[in-house]
Amino acid sequence: MCGDLAIEEFIIRNGVAWIDYELTLD
Repeated sequence: MCGDLAIEEFIIRNGVAWIDYELTLD
């Protein structure tokens, strides 16, 4: 799939935002 790299980049960026969200939740 040619979209693999874009998906990976999306997950990395989302992961940072998700960690931020999790820390705010605590």
